[in-house]
Amino acid sequence: MAFQLKSNPLENNPLFGSQPEPQPETQTAPVTPQPAQPPQPTPEKPAKKSVSKSSGRGVKKLSPAPASDSEPQTEMNPARSRKSDADAYTRATFIVRRDLLDLLKDYAYTERREIKDVINEILGDALAKIEADYAADGRKLIGHK
Repeated sequence: MAFQLKSNPLENNPLFGSQPEPQPETQTAPVTPQPAQPPQPTPEKPAKKSVSKSSGRGVKKLSPAPASDSEPQTEMNPARSRKSDADAYTRATFIVRRDLLDLLKDYAYTERREIKDVINEILGDALAKIEADYAADGRKLIGHK
């Protein structure tokens, strides 16, 4: 004796149900042809120059960003366009104990701040204290330049 289903168990599932019945086409108004307009000449855009970025070891060439017709190139993200901020920072690599790095990351995440801002604050506070201690002893930090 063979087992047969009385009905399709997937018939209520919209993915497996029966195919929808074709809808009758509605009458649309006839399309009137528009008079042809001559194509408008597009203004020529000047070619973009490559940007050179100086890193400590040499010059790194950056390729130009592709031009998009939807937004003008002159508008920039205000957070990224602060030239004085960019000039105030530099990239440096340090070797740090893992436990201190984990604590630093936890602190930055808890305060919802960027790690670079937290590092700058902590280094600034620590170095200000060191300078004050040196000044109290009559000493001065020696410049390395």
